[in-house]
Amino acid sequence: MQARTHHADGIITITDANTTIAYCRYDASGEIEYLFVGPPFRRRGYARRMLDLVEERLGMTLFFKPPLSPLGRKVVEAYSRDRGTGPKRSGEAIAAFASAGHAETGKGSDAVTGHGRSTSRT
Repeated sequence: MQARTHHADGIITITDANTTIAYCRYDASGEIEYLFVGPPFRRRGYARRMLDLVEERLGMTLFFKPPLSPLGRKVVEAYSRDRGTGPKRSGEAIAAFASAGHAETGKGSDAVTGHGRSTSRT
């Protein structure tokens, strides 16, 4: 099935006929507020595609709103490395992010940035 990209102000979704593949929410200052790619669709370039669309629309280098999930840290490192805006070695981008006073999420989050799903049962 062919993926389709939908772009409204501040929101990008990538869908196919059956499901939402990926979702990105951003603001006009270049801050990525939320970035999610469904587990069956990861490592296929969807996150990069959305970030490229946002960057093209805004005309600026993007930054990521904390907290970051473990997968989000990898996206931030790759984005920083590809844009030449961050450290080149794994872990340095996250260390710089953390030293700037930003928090990260725990293991219960599937999203790159934003609120993770709750893993607790009440």
